[in-house]
Amino acid sequence: MSSDTRNSSGDIDITDIDMNTTIRAKKQKLRKEIRSKLKALSKEEISSQSTYVWSELYNLPQYQSAKSVGLFLSMPKGEIHTDGVCQQVLNDGKDLYVPRVGLDFEQCDMDMIKVKVKVNVESNNNDSTDTNTSTSTSTSSECNNNSGSDIFHKDWPRNKWGIPEAPSYLTQLAQPGELDLIIVPGLGFDRDGGRLGQGKGYYDRFITKMSVKEQKRPFLIAVGLEPSFVEGGIPVNDHDCQMDMLILPQIGAVQVSIGNK
Repeated sequence: MSSDTRNSSGDIDITDIDMNTTIRAKKQKLRKEIRSKLKALSKEEISSQSTYVWSELYNLPQYQSAKSVGLFLSMPKGEIHTDGVCQQVLNDGKDLYVPRVGLDFEQCDMDMIKVKVKVNVESNNNDSTDTNTSTSTSTSSECNNNSGSDIFHKDWPRNKWGIPEAPSYLTQLAQPGELDLIIVPGLGFDRDGGRLGQGKGYYDRFITKMSVKEQKRPFLIAVGLEPSFVEGGIPVNDHDCQMDMLILPQIGAVQVSIGNK
């Protein structure tokens, strides 16, 4: 179905408008249902389900071979935890990129910013060593992470949803072809790789921006908690990006077949 509401004669296609309106209404209803179920999860359930999902991720060849990973920072409530996996990505020697949409969520655009973490290591000559940086000298674009209990974003500003935002002194933006893997959040997912986001379209726009023909397309892995699995399917438009793989507690890691994409 085309998202263009004009037909070949240039007239407004009422059928397309009606279909878009119907899909939008179904999505809104589904978002409300899933948010209610996510809200009902206990902290223990979220923690245990998060641990399971990330353990599945670490075993995937797509993760193990990736040199660069785009990964979201989780909301304070009702979403899979990502602090541990962010740290694991860095510990595994991979480049970590996290979203920046700005403190104004109404600006519906997103970049992914490379995280640079400085780790001080005791050695004979008391030198300091950088992890995931191209040089061994300290610069203004690095975040100190000298304690295993301190997540790198603990002092970052928060947007209106309480999600940490990469500060302005981090300036290295992901370019098309640079991300091997993007771990994608969402409210809902189905077996065909359909995704239901929060409704602003940040990830759909960003993935499209990263998927230019002359560059490799990043591998897309959707992750979520149990209420995010939609057995009956998710209504989608042409502009909705399909995932390559799902990792959810009740189905494990499932790659979407080519015929469904």
